[in-house]
Amino acid sequence: MSNDQGKTSRRAFFLNGGAVLGAGLAATGTALAAAPVAASAGDAAIRETIRALHARFLRHLSSGEIAAAAALFAPDARLELGAPVVRGARAIRRLLEANATTAPASDDTAARHGAYRVPGAAADDAITVHADGAAASATFGAEAELCVPLAATCTVAQMARLQGNVESRHWQPGRFDVRYAKLPDGWKIADLRWSAT
Repeated sequence: MSNDQGKTSRRAFFLNGGAVLGAGLAATGTALAAAPVAASAGDAAIRETIRALHARFLRHLSSGEIAAAAALFAPDARLELGAPVVRGARAIRRLLEANATTAPASDDTAARHGAYRVPGAAADDAITVHADGAAASATFGAEAELCVPLAATCTVAQMARLQGNVESRHWQPGRFDVRYAKLPDGWKIADLRWSAT
């Protein structure tokens, strides 16, 4: 009988102890469950900030506010809209200004980006916030109006040039791959690349 009583008391100890341990784990689990919610809420705010920054960039470009668009980049940022690839605030501003002109700067056959438009469905858009909360990466769908200088010397090309049409234009589906950095004055574009899809 004492053996049964020992089993009962041991069983009771583990059941009671299990309840205490279970309550402790439940409290810890609640605290752990709360942590990702807080982090994801912060991530959601960062994602919205990134979306707004990208929308501002496109809006400034479409309205010809080149200085405002260039100010969205970090001082040592990199920009690639085809060729050439440029780095640094001054070089980025010069490239954006060159893209904003209606006539090609030279007789080269490099395409410039005349404008951008965002497809109706942005299902491919994705924003990833890095664990430290000080960097993010994003992919945004965007079609670019590629403007290529008319290089042909045929009569039609010469007539087009006389009428002020110095480029052929077409829309090319593509995407922006962008890295962002959180600087003391806010989120900035650290690296932006457009590529055809």
